[in-house]
Amino acid sequence: YIERITPVNIFIRFLLYFRPWYWLSILIRYKRVPDIIHAEHIFTFITGLFLKKLWNRPLVLVLHNAEHDLIEQIHGKFMGNIAKKLMRLAINSADIIVCVSELDKESLQKDFNIKEIVVIPNSINLNRYEKNENDIADIKSNLNIKDNQHIIFFHGLLSYPPNKEALIFIIEEIIPRVCSINMNIKFIVAGPNPEGISYENDSLIITGSVEDISSYIHLGEICIVCIKKGGGTKLKLLEYLACGKPVVTTSKGMEGIELIPNAHLIVADDWEEFSHAIIDLLSNKEQREKLSKNGKQLIREKYSWDINARKYFEIYEKLASKYGDDKL
Repeated sequence: YIERITPVNIFIRFLLYFRPWYWLSILIRYKRVPDIIHAEHIFTFITGLFLKKLWNRPLVLVLHNAEHDLIEQIHGKFMGNIAKKLMRLAINSADIIVCVSELDKESLQKDFNIKEIVVIPNSINLNRYEKNENDIADIKSNLNIKDNQHIIFFHGLLSYPPNKEALIFIIEEIIPRVCSINMNIKFIVAGPNPEGISYENDSLIITGSVEDISSYIHLGEICIVCIKKGGGTKLKLLEYLACGKPVVTTSKGMEGIELIPNAHLIVADDWEEFSHAIIDLLSNKEQREKLSKNGKQLIREKYSWDINARKYFEIYEKLASKYGDDKL
């Protein structure tokens, strides 16, 4: 059993998001001044801004969500307003803003009147998600999973509120409905066990943290994204598609990703419909194979790092030239 221990006071938790000890760590480790400073999420922005001022180097800020909206969803309006002020400072200080979806771009332009935002989607290194039969066999043995069992899979950082809520939905809404058909079904959830959730159900395994998520994804006959809150794009959904898995998701789970319902995945927002979609897919091999093929092809064409990493290098070259440096 692994428990993530976090401070109770919401202001201390909010401060810890920014990881101020990173400043000292970076200054100790780096022997030369870098060409570009690249900050992911608003929570590393303060460190990025400090280093930008110290080293006089361009700062690329990558926002994986409309962060102020996400923080308001999770922590309420007061904390959302604080985040919005910080977002404004970040946007005004960064040399280039990158976001991961057109949806986030629209939200940021509306709330902050930003003229230029580059959209580079979250992407997948397909080589990391190849199937390894030996690893899968070892995991099945360790988890005591039988070959004739149907596996439904979900993963995420379970201390993150939208994922923790998704686990509650699995326990309270989805498992009772799906397992009522008396099929030999097992739900597997990978991720650290969150505080405050207890369960006793033979149909559910929570693995805790795992070293290689791709092998666990390949266990699943079907993968699910039962998310109702959050922002940005859900990397777990891209991972499932990269592994060639048929997916059932909510509308929120596929937000910001260019997917076609019933062609790339199944979308359902009502838990009764969501559960029936899982049951229907289990009995329809042809549909599972179609979704698997289409989903993996979409990753190759639009969400592969082989395609999208080049867009970052173009940004770096542009900034290096602007700051008078030689090409990277």
